[in-house]
Amino acid sequence: MKKRDKFLISLPLYGAVFVLISVLMALNHLIDFNSSYMKEEHSELRIFYKQVEWALKPYLANKNFEMVRSYCKDFENDPDFRVRVLDGEKKFLIADSKPAEKLPEDASSHFHSLLPKENNMTYSGYVIADNTKYYIELILSEAPVVKILVEAQWNIIIFFISCFIFLLLCTIFIILKIQIPFNTLQRQVVKIAKGELDTEIELPESRILHELAGAVSVMAHKLKNQIIRLRQLEEFRKDFIANVSHEVKTPLTAITSAVELLETKNDYAEKQDVDCLNILAFQAKRLNNLINDILALAQIEDRQTNDEKHFCKFNLNELISNAIHHLNIEAARVNFISEEEINFYGNEQLIEQAVTNLIVNAIKYSHSDVIDVKLTKTDNNIRIDVTDYGIGIAPEHLDRIFERFYRVDKARSRATGGTGLGLAIVKNIAILHNGTVEVKSEINKGTTFSIILPVG
Repeated sequence: MKKRDKFLISLPLYGAVFVLISVLMALNHLIDFNSSYMKEEHSELRIFYKQVEWALKPYLANKNFEMVRSYCKDFENDPDFRVRVLDGEKKFLIADSKPAEKLPEDASSHFHSLLPKENNMTYSGYVIADNTKYYIELILSEAPVVKILVEAQWNIIIFFISCFIFLLLCTIFIILKIQIPFNTLQRQVVKIAKGELDTEIELPESRILHELAGAVSVMAHKLKNQIIRLRQLEEFRKDFIANVSHEVKTPLTAITSAVELLETKNDYAEKQDVDCLNILAFQAKRLNNLINDILALAQIEDRQTNDEKHFCKFNLNELISNAIHHLNIEAARVNFISEEEINFYGNEQLIEQAVTNLIVNAIKYSHSDVIDVKLTKTDNNIRIDVTDYGIGIAPEHLDRIFERFYRVDKARSRATGGTGLGLAIVKNIAILHNGTVEVKSEINKGTTFSIILPVG
């Protein structure tokens, strides 16, 4: 048996021992009270006997038995007290406060039957009056007191039985409502600890464990999400390292080749030296862009897990206009379309970066002469649509286009200096603002990338 189970079951046992000790102490006090009461009653009866003896002695000396009977008759209405006067041999009854039927001449046996019985306290003695011996007997019935004491004892016994039944019911309640549900909850928690994260936590009806089970359920759900997140991050780390290694290897190989050519420049013409320098400059720029995009993506993902998002309220119309102006585009015409002024609460720098990435991608890869940037607002969200009318994207690429380092045309992307992280950055910026991204495309008709942000 586990220590917890022993503790739960021992609680009623401790209670039963405490009640038993209390009952024994109460009975002991009751016995002490009874003993003290009897001693006090016996002392008072002895004193009263002296008073009766002092009162009856003159009448007995004068043989005035009528006055003796009259004196005894005064106690006739006292149900618990009796006074009797007999001759010295206790054969003849002279007076009795509780008169009985006429006695036979020799009534010693009858007198014997009237001697104190159980629950009676008797004090008696002989008195000599005028050289004649008489017997005076006082009988005090203790039946009322004994009745009260017996009732008290029964009440104590009933109290003990009631407490025992109550504690028994408490034990059953603890077993059914606490111990069994707690053991069940423990088994479920152990399963979760062993990695069985899909284990369902049963919520017990007992209020004592309901909140605890609910908290464990929430904890298990969060733990499951964190473990899934860690697994995803581990997979991302592996893919990231592989992709970065591959991406960095290409420009490094080109740079190495160019350096080797420069080292042997005496064997080549001046034009070839210039080509090597151009290769070095282009690949160095690619590496710089790749590192910048990796750092930007890492910063965006870090902001998703903390509260430092640096949000403020700004005008989206001005932001998009400034982004188009700063690009200084000559290869295509970019049209900005908006029917109303729209304010948004978010990170102004990141939103501008996301819009810029979509416009630059459209210019580089679509071969479209016109790019439309449309800003609209509904009751629930804000949409930023970047549409080109170029070559389009094949359907098999649409589901993966926002993945890191994924390229539709790898050769063409590297030729233009792309890092494969632009759309992944756009997606993470949208997620940081509790938004989403969409893409729709048709071959030779064009492509529309959309950033959908919540209103508020």
